Amino acid sequence: MNRSFYLTVAAAVLAANTCLTSCAIAQHNDVEFGYDDHVTPTTFLIDPLAFDFRTLDDIILINSSMEELDPFDPGEFAADQPGFTTNPNAGLFVNPGDSILINVLDATVDSDFGVGYVNYYNPLTDSLQATGRIAFQDNTSSTEDLVLNGDMIESGDSPQFIRVADSGGDVHDHIVWDLLDDDTAPLGAYGILVEMNSDFAPNDGTVDLKSERFWIVFNHGMSQEDLENLALPKFGVVSAVPANNLTVFRGNVVSGGLSETTMSDDQRLLMNPGFTINSAEAPVWLIFDSVLGSDSPGSLDISYEASAGTPGLTGTVEAFNWSTSSYEIVGESDAQFNSDVVVSTSLAPASHVESGTAAVRTRIGWRQTGFTINFPWEVRVDHVIWLE
Repeated sequence: MNRSFYLTVAAAVLAANTCLTSCAIAQHNDVEFGYDDHVTPTTFLIDPLAFDFRTLDDIILINSSMEELDPFDPGEFAADQPGFTTNPNAGLFVNPGDSILINVLDATVDSDFGVGYVNYYNPLTDSLQATGRIAFQDNTSSTEDLVLNGDMIESGDSPQFIRVADSGGDVHDHIVWDLLDDDTAPLGAYGILVEMNSDFAPNDGTVDLKSERFWIVFNHGMSQEDLENLALPKFGVVSAVPANNLTVFRGNVVSGGLSETTMSDDQRLLMNPGFTINSAEAPVWLIFDSVLGSDSPGSLDISYEASAGTPGLTGTVEAFNWSTSSYEIVGESDAQFNSDVVVSTSLAPASHVESGTAAVRTRIGWRQTGFTINFPWEVRVDHVIWLE
């Protein structure tokens, strides 16, 4: 999939700095989950802030590490992170008595980047390979431990059981992810694509409660820097750079500011139109600045996520050309009425990144180009980001 699809939820889990090593905003040990409704649930929710990255094909990703968990068995590598938990304080819990499970997916089918059930990043070839053996060891005898072997399920049951919710609808448990063949398992990173689900079902059988897919990538002997800058891009992770400065060139701020535009989290900068001299001027005109990790990236996109409180508006994206000291129109699209849409436009790094400083600047404006249903109309900006 392309980069614009990646930004439908965009980098809700990417931080504000420029390199992958600094992009992780959470190193949670647990994946938080729950239902959207506790009487008639229709969606199995997982908390995106429990994850470290999001991939180009819109899959959230958490990284963990294979470690020698048993001090009496050196050389035996496994991981008991992440765990899985509800969080009542955040409204994340399930129905009492529901069984919570985790299902492994064939990444060749359910992702754009994966190559099998075990997706091994080989640092020697700088590529993903369907090789390696990993076992899921849950905490019950009701399911046989699942053994994954490269591009196949070697044995066992999928999905694997996590735990039954208690009388308050709470769940908290860990399962062990065991790297088999420890003596010969090469160093690198091992990725598994999974989804969570439950046995909740209404009498009519119309609801299949399962979460969105997510990657768990286990580091085995790589530095964290190499993991994030070499291995994770093979799973589709990119470097994302939000704005570090906002200038309201024209328009009236209703609420919010720069901080509301750094993540795709439905926290928005709300703008009303300002005074213009003629219809060609944008009544809402915002300038975003940032600094990339390099002044010569191989590619560069600018993307924003926004909606409008009325039909009939058009958004225009202009990139600052540092060679000519002027703005250039690089994209234009209709604003969507009451529905967030992501607009992604390719830039020319040679002219749109300042040499030496790696500075970037983009101006985004909205103006009326059709029939509107209210005035003053409103523009809602959720996210602005550069992708290197």
